[in-house]
Amino acid sequence: MNAPDSQHRRDVAQLTIDQCRDAIFWHRGPQIVYVNEQACRSLGYTREQLESMTLDQIDDGLEPEAKRAIMEQILRDGSAVFETINIRSDGSRFPVELSVTAHEIGDEILFCGIARDISARKETEEKLFASQRALQHKIHELELTERRSILAMEGGRLGTFEWIPSQDEGHASDSFYRLFGQKPGDVPPTYRSFVAQAYPDDLPRIERVFGIGRLRRRPIAMETRIVWPDGSIHWIEIRARFAYAETGDPIRLDGVMVDIDEKKSAEKRLDARQHELRLALDASQMGTFEWDAQDNRIVYSAQTNRILGYGVTAGVSHVEWFIRHIHPDDYFMIRRSIARVRRSREYHHLEHRIIDAAGRTKWIEIRGQFVYDSDDRVTHMRGVVADVTLRKQAEEELQLRRFAVDAAAEAMFTIDLDGFIVDANLVACDRLGYTREELTGMKITDVSASERSASFHESVAETRQQGGRMHIGRHRRRDGGIIDVEITARVFEYRGQEYICASARDITELKEAEQRLRNLDQQLAHMNRISSMGEMASTIAHELNQPLAVIANNASLLELGDSADDIDDFKTLTQTISSQAVLAGGIVRRMRGFCLNKAPTEARVDLREVIEESIRLLAPRLRHAFVAVDTKLQTDCQVTVDRIQIQQVLVNLIQNGIDAMSAVPESRRQLSVSVHSRDRFIRISVTDTGGGIDAENAKRLFEPFHSTKASGMGMGLPISRSIVEAHNGRLMFDNTTTDSTTFHIDLPLPNFESSG
Repeated sequence: MNAPDSQHRRDVAQLTIDQCRDAIFWHRGPQIVYVNEQACRSLGYTREQLESMTLDQIDDGLEPEAKRAIMEQILRDGSAVFETINIRSDGSRFPVELSVTAHEIGDEILFCGIARDISARKETEEKLFASQRALQHKIHELELTERRSILAMEGGRLGTFEWIPSQDEGHASDSFYRLFGQKPGDVPPTYRSFVAQAYPDDLPRIERVFGIGRLRRRPIAMETRIVWPDGSIHWIEIRARFAYAETGDPIRLDGVMVDIDEKKSAEKRLDARQHELRLALDASQMGTFEWDAQDNRIVYSAQTNRILGYGVTAGVSHVEWFIRHIHPDDYFMIRRSIARVRRSREYHHLEHRIIDAAGRTKWIEIRGQFVYDSDDRVTHMRGVVADVTLRKQAEEELQLRRFAVDAAAEAMFTIDLDGFIVDANLVACDRLGYTREELTGMKITDVSASERSASFHESVAETRQQGGRMHIGRHRRRDGGIIDVEITARVFEYRGQEYICASARDITELKEAEQRLRNLDQQLAHMNRISSMGEMASTIAHELNQPLAVIANNASLLELGDSADDIDDFKTLTQTISSQAVLAGGIVRRMRGFCLNKAPTEARVDLREVIEESIRLLAPRLRHAFVAVDTKLQTDCQVTVDRIQIQQVLVNLIQNGIDAMSAVPESRRQLSVSVHSRDRFIRISVTDTGGGIDAENAKRLFEPFHSTKASGMGMGLPISRSIVEAHNGRLMFDNTTTDSTTFHIDLPLPNFESSG
């Protein structure tokens, strides 16, 4: 063989190896030393790149232990065939069947590996395995169906029958009788017995179907109703066929009857659900569409057509028909979204505007998915479209309302009936020091310094009963600071659930102003008491002179007396001095207690004691003015009040009564003080016979600095009214008679103090 022929043959051999459909690798250990063109094509590398790489760089299908075991087999047996995974230059993987042989060339061992891409075979095997699994599943289903059929027969849900028309007799399974609510053998299995239990309205159709099957030799298949002996109505399905003699006459009817009560009930439920689904689809204004990328046409449902402002029929149009309806301002946004979803294969979900056939702007929501072929090309897009215009309008309205609520001057809360904060405006967040997200995870009692869980539910019940409620409370800031608030609450219903809408006005400054005003009122009331004592000074001085004179006289007698005198006279003198000293001390003590300037302190007191002490304090004036006092006090007069303040009111009213009766004859000067319960209050009534109050003065009676006395300041009654109202009570007067005036003090009973 000459050199050209040898070179030609080598070229032909090289070309043959390169055109081989399998990839060929020669390698020394793990180092690749030669590859053919198919190896380069299948892996995506050049020959130079592959011949500089190792097997580990292109193989990802075997663990190190498996590789060592295969290499030992090759060295032992000379060859091995196995499957593995190769890695392309782009990172993708594909299965290969690798046949490796060992060759001694010179003083070294080289390995020749032939790799065949078995992706198609693997897919075929997977399909075969899937088919086998499906077949096994079908076999399993058939076995289950067979078992169910047997169970149905045994359970009486299916019965078989045979009927001889010429003799009107036959045979039936036991389960057949149970289908008719009978026991086996109760009635003969004849056509006449069957007709006797057929539902009357279905009987004409039964005879027609059986007649057609008999004359035209057709199978009988129908559903009908039967009536059980207990009167209940049931559904059965009949499937039967006539057998005929050579003469053409029917000789036998063989068939089965199946209990389909459950099927009919399911169909009824299904019809109801389908009706509900249709109503839901109509209510949600949802339609379907499918876009064919090959011919650029879109198939749409009737509802989709309706959304776009056309008729109520389904149709097929070019995709440009839909594009023309896209709002110009949303067009490029839609294109970018579709391009992104098309590349990423994500689920497409977008809301955008359209202009319908009538020129109206609508909002639609589209949900869809692209469908790709084996070459990753889009073939279809299927999805649904819904008209969300009303929702968008509601969202815009909600945003507007949210802005209005956040712009409100007061803190506002929405609370569920379990006390959890559902929503809060920005004022509430800023005032309490929380974010909206933090507040909506809290209970209202978490920020309330005055409300407990039990009292919250009581407040809800009261708010619901009254249709609304306003009360004073306290809120606690995040930093622990306390805020006084005026809370206005009402219960409202939203989507079948009740909530509470509450607004909280910060009244901290108002409470501070009220406290300053109360301090001024206290000082003014004290001045008024001092003024009252000034008015009583002369009578009190006269009242004190009497016990002091007695004490002085008896003391003089003691000084002049002899120690040998009668010891009984001595004791009498000392006892007289002691009793008069106690009397004088009591007058001074009452005066001092009445004039004390101290902060109001409420405690449980007996009104009888307060009234009697007030009368004793004014006893000198009453005697000097020749006023007779009559008291009618009920047994239980317990209230929670400030003793000194209520005594001040009583002293003021009694003094006013004394002054009013100054022009009345002494015999008619009568002052009555009574106490009795009235509804939720206990009422103190002070009545004088001073001739009443004229209409002009009655209108201005409680005005500050208005007085009916020449020397009066006009502050007694206004201060008295403010004291009573501070106790959640009422001060009124009754001037219906011409010869008397009655002032009423209503104070809340202990059980009603909190509701006042």
